[in-house]
Amino acid sequence: MDYTISKPERLAWVDVFKFFGMWSIYIGHYATTAGRAYPFVFTFHVFLFFFAAGLFADSQQKYTYGRFLWVNCKRIVFPYFFFSILTIIGKVLVWDTDVSEIFFMLKQTLRGVRNELPAPSLWFLTCLFIIIVGYETLRRLLRKKWLVLLVSIALRIVFEIFFVSKPGLLWSADQACQHMFFYAVGNIAFPYIQKLFVPSPSIRKRWVLAGITCVLGAYATFLFFWNDYLERAIESHALRLAYVLLRTLLLLTFFLLVAYFLADVRLFQRLGRDTLYLCGNEELFKHLLIPQVFAIIGLNVAPSNAAQVLIYTFGALVLISFFVNPVERALYEKIQKGVASLFQRRPPSVSKAHTLQS
Repeated sequence: MDYTISKPERLAWVDVFKFFGMWSIYIGHYATTAGRAYPFVFTFHVFLFFFAAGLFADSQQKYTYGRFLWVNCKRIVFPYFFFSILTIIGKVLVWDTDVSEIFFMLKQTLRGVRNELPAPSLWFLTCLFIIIVGYETLRRLLRKKWLVLLVSIALRIVFEIFFVSKPGLLWSADQACQHMFFYAVGNIAFPYIQKLFVPSPSIRKRWVLAGITCVLGAYATFLFFWNDYLERAIESHALRLAYVLLRTLLLLTFFLLVAYFLADVRLFQRLGRDTLYLCGNEELFKHLLIPQVFAIIGLNVAPSNAAQVLIYTFGALVLISFFVNPVERALYEKIQKGVASLFQRRPPSVSKAHTLQS
C-alpha cells in the first residue's frame, strides 16, 4: 500500500514494518486454519497500515485542498477500482461467473462496504481514503494535531458504543471513524520515531532499544497464547476499550522496533514497497490463480495447518512481488497515463493557432 506522497526518500524500516503488516493480513485471512496466529494478527495488522499511513500525513499539507483530493484519488481510488475489476475478471474466468453476478460485484465495488467486496481486502483502500480526507479536513479546520487526535478518540468511542453491528456505511466510513485514531497517532509520533531511529545511533541506545524489543516481544508472546483470557477478564466496557487501544499501540511499537533492527533485509524491504499490489492481488492470486496453477501439475497447495499457512502466505507474497507485480505495475501505469491524458489540456493545432493569430 504505497499510499505516501512525495517522500524525500524511502525509509527502510517503514517498508519492513509494512511487510510485517501485509504478511499478517495474508495469515489472518486463513481464519482458524492459522491456529493461534489468527486471533493474534487481528489485534494489530490492519491498524498497522493506518498507523504507517499517518507517519507521512504532513506531506498532504503542501497541496491545495482540491489538489490534495486529486492526488489521493490517483494514489488510492484508482488502484481500488483497478484491482477490483481485475478480481472480477479473474473470478469470471476461473469460476465461470454468471453475467448477473458481474453486475452485482460491480455494484458491491461502487458501494465499497467492508465484507461485501469481490476482493475482501480492498475495503482497506476505501477506508484509508475516507480516513485521509477526514483527517486532513479536520486538521485544516482545527489547525492542531492534538485536537484532531481528540476528535478521533471521540469518534472511536462513539462508533464503538453505538455502531456495534456489522459494517454497512458506504466506502467503509464507519470503519474509518473507528480507525482514524491510529492514523492520528502515526502523524503525531513520526518526528519522535525519526529522532529515535537515527541512521547511526550510539551502542548504548541500540542496547536500550534491543532491551525494549525483548520486553515487548515477551508481551507479544503472552498475547499470542493467552490474549483472549486477558481481554475477557476486563468487565468494564470503557476499560476494555482503553486496554485494546493500548495493546495495539504496544504491538505496533514492537513491530516498529523489529523493523528497525531488520531494516537491512532487502527482501523484506521489497515486499514492504509492494504492499499496494500485494493487497490488491490477494484474492485474485493467493486464493484463485496460484492454487489453480499448482493443481495443473497435480499439487495441492491449500494449507491445512498453522505452519503451512505461514509458509504458503510468505511464498505467495514473494511470488506475487517478483512475478506478478512488475507486469501489473507496467499495465497500471499505462492505464493511468492514458486516463490522465484525457484530462490534460492539449495545445491548439498548427492550423488552429494560425487562425487565432490571423
